[in-house]
Amino acid sequence: MGRRQTENPLIDALAQPDDINLRLKDRPGPSALLRYMRSRRDLEIAAGLVARYGKKGDDGRPLPGLVLCAGPGGLEEINGVPGDGGDLGLL
Repeated sequence: MGRRQTENPLIDALAQPDDINLRLKDRPGPSALLRYMRSRRDLEIAAGLVARYGKKGDDGRPLPGLVLCAGPGGLEEINGVPGDGGDLGLL
């Protein structure tokens, strides 16, 4: 996952054919790659992390948002729901 806007193209360039590239649809945020996805839950957690580290709301809190997921199966939009960070150990 990119930490800064300048890292996003570097993350994108690391993509392998079976990876899923994730990015927020409607606001600035990180690019992320999901490699070796084992279940749909992995994708949901990754989308939540992208939303969590995207541009925050006016109150400084993470916002949910649509995450574009591009991979070997095509393009999919899923709701990224920011977690509390407890899901980090699941990936």
